[in-house]
Amino acid sequence: MLGKLIKHEFRATGRLMAPLFGALLLLAVFSRVTNQILQQVPNPTRVLYIVSVLLAIVYVLAGLGVMVFSTVLMIKRFHQNFLTDEGYLMFTLPVSVHSLLWSKLITAALFFLFTFAAELLALAIVIWQGGVSAELYNNFISGLRELGSYYTGNGIAIALEAFAMLFVSLLVTCLLFYAPMSIGYSFANHKGLLSVVFYFVIQAVQQIFGVFTLAGLADDSSLLNHLLQNVFSGGRMVVVSEAPHAVAQFFHGTMLLSLLADLVLGAILYFLTYFMLRKRRNLQ
Repeated sequence: MLGKLIKHEFRATGRLMAPLFGALLLLAVFSRVTNQILQQVPNPTRVLYIVSVLLAIVYVLAGLGVMVFSTVLMIKRFHQNFLTDEGYLMFTLPVSVHSLLWSKLITAALFFLFTFAAELLALAIVIWQGGVSAELYNNFISGLRELGSYYTGNGIAIALEAFAMLFVSLLVTCLLFYAPMSIGYSFANHKGLLSVVFYFVIQAVQQIFGVFTLAGLADDSSLLNHLLQNVFSGGRMVVVSEAPHAVAQFFHGTMLLSLLADLVLGAILYFLTYFMLRKRRNLQ
């Protein structure tokens, strides 16, 4: 049943997000084409300059708009499906609250990933400069391979850890909105205002939690000093192969600690949201 819920949520979200992704990529192509024309035309007109600048501005605004809209849509669908009159219908379905909540979380996290990918692709279209960009890309891939060769003997491990950390952090991001909303809407009055208040309260707690997490990283001062001495030298970044063990060890420890912190925070927020939806919901 979870699969059907995700499929339904995926379609409902995709109908709104897919056109925005397409428009963003189209603007990136137009911006790139006008820049290429501007560089190749011997004496470009003032109109061409204005068009190029306007397209660049529109592209930047569109990129920001897509990110904001994806966040607003995630909040709106949770609110509409669970915290309004529509919630009466949702909670009468023959599925558990866990399934309903996970369908929202997984779909929202996936579309955050799609948004991130669309933004990166659009940026690559705009700034790609042939040989220069190709050289940067090759150096980046080469650095990853060097790092991977020293990373527990398995270059795939660092990619899997990075993806797991990213996906879990996106789930936690969603829960940072879902939890205060579910608490705020458990009250009879001032539901929206209380949701905002609890959002900032949870954010404050998260910041304190993050400080303790960073303190855990700082405990191993010898590792950090070794990293700074070997990876950074004279204000420049040293090639990964010159300090592979320090970089790999630092990445490994940082990602695992961040993943563990997100899992703990996510579990607390998840069960708080689940409890409020299951036991304390007060629909409009």
